[in-house]
Amino acid sequence: MNDDHAEAVLAYAKHYGGVSNPAAARMVSVKAETMELEVDGASVSIAFDHTLTDSEDAHRTLVAMLRAMPKEGADLGAISPTGERSLQRPTAVHRAL
Repeated sequence: MNDDHAEAVLAYAKHYGGVSNPAAARMVSVKAETMELEVDGASVSIAFDHTLTDSEDAHRTLVAMLRAMPKEGADLGAISPTGERSLQRPTAVHRAL
């Protein structure tokens, strides 16, 4: 995970871990209720929205978490299959203080 998906681990740290500008992050472990990261030398624990049942559930959950994140610099307007534009509002606003 760390070598192949370094950007994803940084994204987890930033979005779910609340780390403003992580420089380095690695996934230390995935447990039934949390993923444990090491971010810039500090431990960060991120809780899942449910208890994982197996490795397949872990994979699906991690992928879903990535897909749920807003894309950096993304256009909030989406075009539907019929060509109509709709406004997608973020569910939460995260600000660095």
